[in-house]
Amino acid sequence: MRTRQSRLCFLAILFVRSPCAWCQTPSQSSGAQKPHNQRPALRLSTGQQAPFDKLELFGMFAAGPIAAYASQVIEQRGCDFKPDATFLAAFPTPGFQAILKNIKPRAGEKSSPDRDAAYDLLRQALDATHHRQFSISDQDYRRALQLVPDSATLHLAYAANFLLMPDGTQAEPEARRSLQLWPECGRARDSVHGSHAGRKPSGIGCRGS
Repeated sequence: MRTRQSRLCFLAILFVRSPCAWCQTPSQSSGAQKPHNQRPALRLSTGQQAPFDKLELFGMFAAGPIAAYASQVIEQRGCDFKPDATFLAAFPTPGFQAILKNIKPRAGEKSSPDRDAAYDLLRQALDATHHRQFSISDQDYRRALQLVPDSATLHLAYAANFLLMPDGTQAEPEARRSLQLWPECGRARDSVHGSHAGRKPSGIGCRGS
């Protein structure tokens, strides 16, 4: 019990205080022109993160963000799509629904087949998690990460999934990998926590990341 509590405390501190990372976006080149492991976390030429695509945004919400932070980071980065009914149905809480329905899409890159496939696997993984079918969700997360290993929010959602299991030791490396992929998010989250002083974080990193 103490070990699990220590992991939770560590991850909360890691995501609230560290340079963090959990969301980049869109498409990967198909074929052999550009291997996955050579594609950096997607950024604009200015160094900013690109707008969320459906994979990155779903991963962010699957990890359970604080609504105030999710709203802020979406406003800053934007989205390249409008969530459809299937996307909305996965996050029925009123706060999340209000944020998602208010998204005004910006122009972005066309999504690749690999990212589309990873998105479908992530949706399946979250559904399996809701039914506490962790062996199935674990397989789906692994398959999704094989397709898109540089998705910061996918790693973070996977970390959150591990924390629901009796042995959550794998949450930490997934959380750290997410931090590596989006170094800016910790500073953004700090500003949200500062404006909500006294509120206890409700979960893993994305709840403020």
